[in-house]
Amino acid sequence: MATQIIVDNQWATVRYETDGDYVYQTVHQPITSQVFQQTLNTSLKTLTENNALKILLDEQANGQFSRQDVEFMIAGWGVRAAQSGMKYGALVVPEKLTFEITVIVESFEKLGIHIGLFRELVEARQWLINL
Repeated sequence: MATQIIVDNQWATVRYETDGDYVYQTVHQPITSQVFQQTLNTSLKTLTENNALKILLDEQANGQFSRQDVEFMIAGWGVRAAQSGMKYGALVVPEKLTFEITVIVESFEKLGIHIGLFRELVEARQWLINL
């Protein structure tokens, strides 16, 4: 797979996978709300610039989402993602984030973005590529 690295730092990596035509964001450790939001915004910008419809978010190493993070994803980022044409997202999360993710997934579905929820990265990537 051809990969374009957009951001790669101690907190996260954002890549554009040209062969699968999707954005792939990986969080490397628990991050602050500010870094979380900046990273998501970078991923959305990459998605928009490449006319991609899919995103893979690996949040396994992230900590608990704050209320501010959840509100940002639902009221801000999710709306902009839907407006950009995003149709699918694969989220890889640890079990401890299930409640917050459930609220986010339900909100995204209402915006027309279908979300697959996964515990394993390989399974999430395969699901996204096969769409």
